[in-house]
Amino acid sequence: KYILECLFYNTAVMLMSGSVIQAFLLENGANETAISLYLSVFQMVQVVTMLILSMFVDKIKNIVKASALLALSQLGFFAALIAICVFNNVTITFKYALVFSVGILTSIIQACKNIFSYKMPYFVIRMSRYGRITGMTGVVLGVTGSLISAAMAYFTGNYNYNLAMLCFFLFGGILLVLAFCVLLSYDVSKSQQNNEESSNKKGNVKELLKYKPFTALLIPNLLRGFCSGIMSVCMTIGFSIGITNSSSGAVLSMLMQLS
Repeated sequence: KYILECLFYNTAVMLMSGSVIQAFLLENGANETAISLYLSVFQMVQVVTMLILSMFVDKIKNIVKASALLALSQLGFFAALIAICVFNNVTITFKYALVFSVGILTSIIQACKNIFSYKMPYFVIRMSRYGRITGMTGVVLGVTGSLISAAMAYFTGNYNYNLAMLCFFLFGGILLVLAFCVLLSYDVSKSQQNNEESSNKKGNVKELLKYKPFTALLIPNLLRGFCSGIMSVCMTIGFSIGITNSSSGAVLSMLMQLS
């Protein structure tokens, strides 16, 4: 169930973010500056949201149910993207404003879901199997993501772009519903809840800064975040210098998934 939930949810997120959403906005008339602003604002909103939520996430009683609701609530973003595909004759200003406004709300939701995802395994996985299960999950996500991205590259390159993306966005919405259903089907035992509670002792910032793994990995994680930020806009960078087009978004997504 954990592997399926991650598969459904992460594939849906892939279809509404990264090079896929950049290619979609570029194809529908947005310029590179607008997209760079879009990505920067979204990343800042997510960082602030995760920072605030991390202060009181331990007080939330039902992480599993909350995660399910957060997954389902992102359907609004797919609805906005589908609307643009169907009503393609509206102005680029309206398209951008719609995606930007709904996208900010979605980025907040995704940040909350990301925080919850760190706590979820304690409720649904035996920690002795955590490494094996998460490793298998990574392989399944990579293979599935590559196949879907390859299909997207083919259909957007050979058929009407917005018609093809309409089908993929509808598919993404279905994936969110499936993730919601799997999350609600989890059997969270009392013993697992007790294990989660006992494994997360109360701490403070001072104690965290004394924790050697945290301090040792702080700079590498900051550098990783910097590199990830650059990689996330490679589609737009390529478009600005004339080496990527509307179909490149799916190709770049496929390469990321494979690696």
